Amino acid sequence: MLGKIGSVGLAGVIGIAASLLGGCSNTPVDTDNTDTVNGPPEGAALYYRDVKPILDAKCNNCHNASGIGPFSLETFEDAKPLAGLIKDEVVAKRMPPWPANEACNDYWGDRSLTDEQVATITKWVDDGAFEGDAEDEGKKLTSGEKFNCRGQT
Repeated sequence: MLGKIGSVGLAGVIGIAASLLGGCSNTPVDTDNTDTVNGPPEGAALYYRDVKPILDAKCNNCHNASGIGPFSLETFEDAKPLAGLIKDEVVAKRMPPWPANEACNDYWGDRSLTDEQVATITKWVDDGAFEGDAEDEGKKLTSGEKFNCRGQT
């Protein structure tokens, strides 16, 4: 166990653990947004259409039932209670972890989020973290493409 901790550093482990404790998100989320009469506000970001493709491509390699992430983000039921924490972590660029230097290098499997993906997750949380329709799932994103510093594949 100490060998694993040594590669991350004890301070890193403590920092990650502290950020993942329940109730440590600074972003309030209305978790009682089950307005079945009116539904989500017009133009709201929705889990299935907008957020799930991002989580599937960039987060769920680790955040799955048997992954290294401390909780799963595979379903709406998994993600909704953590919406504020998810927003805080992606805005701060702590998640997904991607320590590679992006200065004109090519990488396979870049897990980092684009500014647009961070904005989508932020909008979803700010709009109330609505589920949307499972039949309206957004286009599947790929996570294993090779990118260079000019944004070309």
